[in-house]
Formats: sequence, C-alpha cells, structure tokens
Amino acid sequence: MPNPDATPPRARLDRALENLALTFRGMTARADEVQCTCHWGGEDELARLKVPDVELVRRDPGDDGKLLRTVRTEMLTQFDGDSYSQT
Repeated sequence: MPNPDATPPRARLDRALENLALTFRGMTARADEVQCTCHWGGEDELARLKVPDVELVRRDPGDDGKLLRTVRTEMLTQFDGDSYSQT
C-alpha cells in the first residue's frame, strides 16, 4: 500500500520527533531507576533520561529493537503505572 503522505521521510521524522517531545515533555525516569545496558544503552543514556526535557538526539536509530523496547516499556508504564523489565 503506498504511503498517502507525500512529505519527504526526513520531514516526517522531524515532525514525529517534535510530537514525541511534546507528548513526553517533563517526564523522566525515576531517580532510582536501574536497568541493563541492552535496555537503556548504558549509564550515560540512563542519566539523560533522569533529566526533564533534554533535547532529543536526532539520528536514525541503528538498533531498532532497542528503540522499540525503550518506547514500548515507557508507554506500558504510563498506561498502568507498573514498571516493566526485559530480563
């Protein structure tokens, strides 16, 4: 099925990132959050998640699975308040 949106991919990505930043504005990981590096990507990335409204990194993800696990876990937590773990 062809994409009905004729907007160039980079513009769609930029628009999606802006919407994502707006949706999650002010949200942070809990101060006591700990997780494996396969989930958050390391201590430096986890530290950035604990600071509100950090500028989004605008790059094409090289690890789509990691990105989806991170977004999915955050969304599930927002829906029911529990924390989910990929162990």
